[in-house]
Amino acid sequence: MSTQQKCTPVTPSAGPSSAEAMMKSTIIGLYDEFKGNIGGKLADYIPELAKVAPDQFGVALTSNQGKTVWIGDASAPSPSSPSPRP
Repeated sequence: MSTQQKCTPVTPSAGPSSAEAMMKSTIIGLYDEFKGNIGGKLADYIPELAKVAPDQFGVALTSNQGKTVWIGDASAPSPSSPSPRP
């Protein structure tokens, strides 16, 4: 199953559980706080990351029960980056 299938976009809904409501409230707050941050530099030294549109921004949050909510461009495909080696 792909990650996108397990995720739930943040949208107004009738009667979410208190845990889901808290997740949605948290993720909306994070999105609003950081969406205007354009500081830093793209990782252009990694060819696949250099191809990503710099204006994409999204936030995803997963609970310890496996419930995932997302907002913005969090469902956009992303290239995998190299893993650090010990």
